[in-house]
Amino acid sequence: MSVVKTAISVEKSLLDKIDATAKNLSLSRSKFLAVAAENYLHHIETQELIEKLNEVYGDGLDDMEIKTLRGMKTVMQRHAEDAWQ
Repeated sequence: MSVVKTAISVEKSLLDKIDATAKNLSLSRSKFLAVAAENYLHHIETQELIEKLNEVYGDGLDDMEIKTLRGMKTVMQRHAEDAWQ
């Protein structure tokens, strides 16, 4: 993995918090910011995935899905009853 240097501008109070937290975690400022950025990007990707899933499944279950779930429930109940006998 190649590393690229960059310069960013942040408020002094934010930089102070970053430095203090990085120090407490025994991380360099650069490593702390890289990890924070990776985590934030992962958060955004997760939110986008949830939104896409909600678009697909947000309209509720269709008749076939309801029938399938009922069948699965019946099978699971039978297995549970058999396990207790």
